[in-house]
This record gives sequence, C-alpha cells and structure tokens, in this order.
Amino acid sequence: MNKDLMLQSLKVAYTFLEGAEKILDLKKCEGYAAAHPDLVAAFTLTAALDYHACILARAASQGARHDE
Repeated sequence: MNKDLMLQSLKVAYTFLEGAEKILDLKKCEGYAAAHPDLVAAFTLTAALDYHACILARAASQGARHDE
C-alpha cells in the first residue's frame, strides 16, 4: 500500500510539473518555464494545494454523510 501511494504521489507531482511547464510555455513563449523555475515552482505548489483541498473536502463530505 505505501509503495502504491508513493508511486501515485510521484505521478501526481510529475503531472503538476509538466502541466506548469506546458502552460507557461504556451502562455508566454517556448522556454519560458525553463528560464523561470520560480514560476514553475509556484504553479506546481498552487496545483498541489488545490488538489489537497479537494481531497480534504471530499473526505469531510464523506465523513459528514456517515455522521447523519
């Protein structure tokens, strides 16, 4: 189980990183992400925090239904 979760977290992190690079390069210009690693990091962190919030909200929602 722990190995599966670690692999999943690596895949999610890679997806966020790749998405950040693609979007920055599309919105600005080719190579922009490589030249601005701080923006890639901020974009990736924002995506990760949003994902985390969604997971927590889903867990809270499921927990609330069990309490009724």
